[in-house]
Amino acid sequence: YLKRNPGYLNLFVQRAQPYLYYIVEHIDRGRLPMDLALVPMVESAFEPTAVSPKDAAGLWQIIPTTGQEWGLMLAEGYDGRFDIHTSTDVALRYLRYLNKLFNGDWLLALAAYNAGPRAVREAIAAHAAEPPPATAVETHPAVVLALALAASARPVAAPETTPQSLFWSLKLPKETQDYVPRIVALAHIIADPGAQG
Repeated sequence: YLKRNPGYLNLFVQRAQPYLYYIVEHIDRGRLPMDLALVPMVESAFEPTAVSPKDAAGLWQIIPTTGQEWGLMLAEGYDGRFDIHTSTDVALRYLRYLNKLFNGDWLLALAAYNAGPRAVREAIAAHAAEPPPATAVETHPAVVLALALAASARPVAAPETTPQSLFWSLKLPKETQDYVPRIVALAHIIADPGAQG
């Protein structure tokens, strides 16, 4: 989508300029992954006055209950979710908490930021309760011998160094299934725009 519509990304970049330095500085100071600076791009398109139909508000699209639980003041005439400084502080502290809650898996933390930690924990429990896929075992002697010879002739692939996130195996709400890949895609584009076309 972004390759077909480069103007979309350019608009986000223009909207991000007034806030990006502040957000990046706080992410760096907190020693968090720099990709978190893209969360407001997906959440609000860097529109500081954005309000969702679910009453999430501000750059970080924080819902009222989460905002209050994490120390944002919401009072008549003032809503801390629209304050760039306090909402950034709360969003980054909350993301750090979610990352810790999900044992360092940032994709699960991002999914929980979008769907809520309970939804992610329930999806993990449902996944764990699923029976493992059945594997077919070949028993014909000629086929077993051919497979053994083929395996010994091929070099063994090096083990994957980065474990695959459980996120990709979970059944989460459609919005969350789309949300995390958007952030991942933007991170790849921002990291190496030329390679992404």
